[in-house]
Amino acid sequence: TTGTKYEGVDATTVEAKAILANAKADLQTAYNETAARTPTDVLPTLVIGSQTLIPGVYFSGSSIQVTGNLTLDAQDDPDAIFIFQAGSTLVTAISSEIILINGAKACNVYWQVGSSATLSKNSDFSGHVLAHTSITSEDGASIKGQLLAINGAVTLVNNTFVNDSCGTTSKPSSPRSVLASTGLAATTVSWSSPSDTGGSSITGYTASAYTASAYTQETGGTAVAFC
Repeated sequence: TTGTKYEGVDATTVEAKAILANAKADLQTAYNETAARTPTDVLPTLVIGSQTLIPGVYFSGSSIQVTGNLTLDAQDDPDAIFIFQAGSTLVTAISSEIILINGAKACNVYWQVGSSATLSKNSDFSGHVLAHTSITSEDGASIKGQLLAINGAVTLVNNTFVNDSCGTTSKPSSPRSVLASTGLAATTVSWSSPSDTGGSSITGYTASAYTASAYTQETGGTAVAFC
């Protein structure tokens, strides 16, 4: 047959077809975006594994094969991005594993595949696969991320998926109470409400001192630290 076929959902309504068409367009945009990134490293061999890679854009003009244990080290940067560009195929070896350390997140790992991807049996895989053609995930493979194919099928056999969210943590709305032990001459309590994109400087404090018979409070102060 020719044309576009959607499976796994009821695509008989005009609304459903529009939603799915938009999703496919977004996938194409994501694929184009990752493919257009300028490589920071050209992979010297087709096989990667038993090594540690830092954030960057890794390019192979042909295939990428993942064997053994591939470690991705974010170097304590929670926003670190790893992009792998394969000119043709992506293949993981049986029982291979991608290990994320020092803040690396599966949701920040992208595999742009020029043709098709195969995750072999019992692979422990991390990242979003954006394949031009198709994806096959063999028996027992586990995926932290997504398998997305533009023009072909995504075939799954007894697989486990975990979606690793990169959403921001909600910030607290008010300071917490702090208990000061008796006998201290002074206690300073500092507070900074984080912004949506990171911390902010501590611009003041509220210090409270208690004794058996008296209570005093002072507010104000100047910045003493950053978070």
